[in-house]
Amino acid sequence: MVDHAFSDERLAQLYDVLNPWGGSGDDAFYLDLVMSARSVLDVGCGTGALLRRAREAAPAR
Repeated sequence: MVDHAFSDERLAQLYDVLNPWGGSGDDAFYLDLVMSARSVLDVGCGTGALLRRAREAAPAR
């Protein structure tokens, strides 16, 4: 059975509003790790904001 708390896009959007991308601290640390990695495995945790930032920064990678 699907847990709607994890499949409702409105809740994901609310999460992003309540936890905005800061661009510093942890956000910058993890973005630097992703950008310096040869490959990245997205395990599906969160709403994808980190990988969206990485794709915007280097779309050809």
